[in-house]
Amino acid sequence: MMDYLKCMKFTENKNAPNCRVLAKKYLGCRMDNQLMENSDWDSLGLVNLPGDSTTSHPNSKASDPSATTEKN
Repeated sequence: MMDYLKCMKFTENKNAPNCRVLAKKYLGCRMDNQLMENSDWDSLGLVNLPGDSTTSHPNSKASDPSATTEKN
């Protein structure tokens, strides 16, 4: 969190990609520790950032294959 705040101060509160990466890391930590509901990065506006390889948090409902599987 402090890294994100320092980044925002350094970039004069502009939503710079490097600050967004820090925000994504912080929110991912919160989701991993059940401090907030798991969400898609897309719904949080945190997709297509430098170094991205996924579009959703690993534990989000959208990335859960069983959540979209039809039952016969």
